[in-house]
Amino acid sequence: MDLKSYEVARTCHEEAGALASEGRLEEAAALYERALSLKRTVDGSNRADVAATLHDLAVVRERMGCLEEARALWAEARRMLEG
Repeated sequence: MDLKSYEVARTCHEEAGALASEGRLEEAAALYERALSLKRTVDGSNRADVAATLHDLAVVRERMGCLEEARALWAEARRMLEG
């Protein structure tokens, strides 16, 4: 595992949460997507961590009115946790 990339992913996830709480949804979604990409590349085996980012991105997408995308993200997170 590349520790630096994992730290960047974790930081992106945390910053995205802060932006989402401020209502800055587009910026939050972009950071969650970056965190998700890094987490899948760096440590795809950590299903709970990847699923958490999928979930948080789904919440933001739902708030943005992108309901189908949100449902798909939640379904992927659920599959990861069940698998």
